[in-house]
Amino acid sequence: RGHLTGSLIHLIHERHRAIYGETEDMPTLCHRPDRETSGVLLTAKDQISRTRVGKQFESRTIDKTYLALAVGEIEGESGVMDQPLGKALGSEVRLKMGVRVDCDGLPSKTEWQIARRLPGHTLVQLHPLTGRQHQLRVHLAAMGHPIVGDKLYGPDEQLFQRAADGELDGEDLRLLELPRQALHNHRLAFRSPASGEWVEVVSPLAADMHQHLEARR
Repeated sequence: RGHLTGSLIHLIHERHRAIYGETEDMPTLCHRPDRETSGVLLTAKDQISRTRVGKQFESRTIDKTYLALAVGEIEGESGVMDQPLGKALGSEVRLKMGVRVDCDGLPSKTEWQIARRLPGHTLVQLHPLTGRQHQLRVHLAAMGHPIVGDKLYGPDEQLFQRAADGELDGEDLRLLELPRQALHNHRLAFRSPASGEWVEVVSPLAADMHQHLEARR
């Protein structure tokens, strides 16, 4: 939002024009993953497809699985995070969300399962049952296991502002471990807007997350 060039949708439009030229319909995004999140991204080539897929997102019939590298060793093997979310009270960052148990938070639920354990870290598989802003990041932070590299929900929210100003230093990067949040949209399954058949798309773990995991073995 607010960028006239260089955004993801601009790059998609450039690629579309290079392949098909100018067309009546231009691709649109079907969902809006958090900035820095890697993995599967679904776009529609025309408005009819966008509407049909959009209804699946609204009705929560699209099956989404994420992989996140969390700080610390999570206890247990699986569970459900069922905590309402709303604006984070007292934060200097306006877009920050938080758990709002006794206030006006919106119902938010995430299923989780351990994918891999490492010294001091856990690779966790996340299945969001609702679609709140920053849901996975907030839920893991509320568990006491924020996502590696998360500037907003990690060790210090001031990292978010320093990153926005291009002022992260070596100590900041050491604290973050990765220059971006280690969250990956691993799998997306939905009904084809053309045929109605079940479509499953899987993206292997992003290279930077994989390398970080291997380095910690």
